[in-house]
Amino acid sequence: MKLNKKFFILLTIGLITTTFQTTHAEEYPEILPPSQNTITIGENDSETAVSGITAYNLDTEDEELVPLPKSSRTQFPSAEGFVPNNIPLEKEARKIIGWDNRYRVTNTTSFPNSAIGKIEITFPDNKVYIGTAWMYGNKVAVTAGHCLYSKANGGWAKQVAFFPGKNGSSNPLGVYYATNLYTDTQYVKYEDQNYDWGMLRFGTNVGYNTGYFGALTTDYSQIGSYVTVRGYPGDKPSGQLWTMSGSIIGNSLGSSKLNYQMDTYGGQSGSPVYNNSYQAVAIHTNSGGLAQYNQGERIDRSLFDIITDARKW
Repeated sequence: MKLNKKFFILLTIGLITTTFQTTHAEEYPEILPPSQNTITIGENDSETAVSGITAYNLDTEDEELVPLPKSSRTQFPSAEGFVPNNIPLEKEARKIIGWDNRYRVTNTTSFPNSAIGKIEITFPDNKVYIGTAWMYGNKVAVTAGHCLYSKANGGWAKQVAFFPGKNGSSNPLGVYYATNLYTDTQYVKYEDQNYDWGMLRFGTNVGYNTGYFGALTTDYSQIGSYVTVRGYPGDKPSGQLWTMSGSIIGNSLGSSKLNYQMDTYGGQSGSPVYNNSYQAVAIHTNSGGLAQYNQGERIDRSLFDIITDARKW
């Protein structure tokens, strides 16, 4: 999860493991990635975002390893999104609130907002947290791995509810429950933040009704690329969709992360980091610690192949 950079001076590394209770009584706390057993930028020899796929069936409670899909032969593969005929493209109306450069999105039934949803995650210890996920196909949504798996809370989530296009207390596009959860094998073993990606699988064609994002991967530097981070932060009133746009400012050798200075907060973990073509280039995951930036899990070739293969579901 990412915290607004203005809060960094109040934080210590130890506080990253603490769940911050939102001031809204009706809301659940936002889930934060663990700080232990993680690898600092530059210390990981591998630049890939994927080590393997571990799947969890919510009905049977069975966990299994899933074979990696065959890699695309295209030099820089990309995938287009989908907008249903009855879902209009958004017409942005921006409102800046003080020093916080995020603005609220109220037209949540327009694309791409219709494809972004708040998730409520219930873990085995019965604690409930909030996060964000986004549709990438008819039956697959993408989010952060720590939104689905937490050793501190008993392991795999036992229920994940997805509210696409949520707008305050209104759920204009309904609510859907995941049937299967997926994250990186390295994340399940060590909760390594360099492998902090996740997928939700649904039993119905959610994306056919909401639309879904595309994705883009490249071996070239993405520094300077203009992107948007959009999700459901826990410091705002319950169920509100907030957004901010800006440029990618870095990506370090040996890390699977992209760095940017857009304001975010707990609850936005799992949000899409996407370009003007509605193609995701990263999954928002965490703050950069004491550094003045936030981070997202880069969608490299290996992760692109996994989430795109899931479009077959």
